[in-house]
Amino acid sequence: MIKIDALYFLIIVELLVVFAVGTVLFIVRGKKYLTLYQSSVKDLEVARTELEALRKQPAEIQTAVPPQAAEQDAGLGEAADAAPAMEINELENCKIELAALEVQVKEKDKLVKDLQAKLDDVEKEYLILYQAQQAAKQP
Repeated sequence: MIKIDALYFLIIVELLVVFAVGTVLFIVRGKKYLTLYQSSVKDLEVARTELEALRKQPAEIQTAVPPQAAEQDAGLGEAADAAPAMEINELENCKIELAALEVQVKEKDKLVKDLQAKLDDVEKEYLILYQAQQAAKQP
């Protein structure tokens, strides 16, 4: 028969406990990172669909030439075609930049609102603590 000293038995038990706690921690962290990864993938898909929509929008603008403009440009040649195309490209670029700036403004507004809410909470906590401190000082 194998005899195990009590000290060795305690060491083995402690190692098993440490490994069990480590395993639980790794599983919990793995789930947290999994949810973070899934939300990032979802945000990436949304961003890609928005980008595709923005890319399709300028293409629709270029293909949708009004009939009057087409009749006027038909007799003028390539010089007349190049100028509206450049204006359309500039318009597309401006629309894309405007959309990006609007998204940034919305994000900044949300951030400002969140920070204002946190500041209000901190001020409320400060007032509560200050009043408690003043009440404790008074006999």
